[in-house]
Amino acid sequence: MLGNDHPRTLNALNNLASSHRLLGDYRAARGYDQQVYDRQRAVPNNDRNPITLRAASNLGRDLREAGEYQRSVNLLRGVADDYAKAFGADSRYALNASTNLAVSLRSAGSADEAAPLLQTAYERLTDSIGPDSPDTLACRLSWSLNLLSMGDTSRAAAELSGVLEAYEKSLGPLHPHTLVCVTNMSAVARAEQDSARARTLAETAAREISGVLGNEHPYALAAAMNLAIVTAETGEMQQAATQMAKITAGLEQVLGPDHPDTVRGQANLALARRVRRGPVVAEEEISERLKMRLGPNHPAVEAFGEHRYLHRVLDPHPF
Repeated sequence: MLGNDHPRTLNALNNLASSHRLLGDYRAARGYDQQVYDRQRAVPNNDRNPITLRAASNLGRDLREAGEYQRSVNLLRGVADDYAKAFGADSRYALNASTNLAVSLRSAGSADEAAPLLQTAYERLTDSIGPDSPDTLACRLSWSLNLLSMGDTSRAAAELSGVLEAYEKSLGPLHPHTLVCVTNMSAVARAEQDSARARTLAETAAREISGVLGNEHPYALAAAMNLAIVTAETGEMQQAATQMAKITAGLEQVLGPDHPDTVRGQANLALARRVRRGPVVAEEEISERLKMRLGPNHPAVEAFGEHRYLHRVLDPHPF
């Protein structure tokens, strides 16, 4: 009725992409967001139009979910800069864009570069729209995970506990955002070497996320892998290896064989089998695949080289 390029059509296409993203269908979301972005970019001098910037921000997230971390960073650097120029560096839009960029930076292995972006965004969002705003909580969640990746476990635990409490109060105990905090808390407990608590949290998260989103949702597969890791670390190697093989097959089907999460799953499976049977031939191949997908200096590559399991943390965002 209105044409492919009408703002209302593009808004509807954006909403369709968001729905696919929430369902875990990142390929479909990326395709729709790419359409919105391309149509907007085809209009001269339209780079800082709100619809263009929103589409670019969403596309940056889609690239991250697809495991193309550096491409996501490259796109979101420009998005964050354009938002700041169009609306002001302290605007809600610019701070959300900065947070989005920071998550991709951490995903690409640059948690140190992400840290000041997240801290600044969290402080300014808290001041401008309040500590319980969805944007502020999402930023605080990502900041806590960045603290965890940098080894500041105690601060990560405190910040993540605060987000979990806020989500439980505002969204309820079974909302996906709440449950994501639970699986992330299991990662914190692992870092604190509290294996019993890590397993309890991982069991709860895996069970409830699967119940809410389905067994094949990427979040459910990530939570299941986190449970398999703590299962292995508590000595139940055969059960853990069986779980990891099943989960990795699911990741390959849902995300594709070359997605970093799939390769991480293969890495975890290789480590579990190493404990049971000794070194396996596939380790060198897996190491090369991790380097190819993440870069040779990525923390996940280093962890696998040190025979440490690769835990998956999750950042849901209201972008």
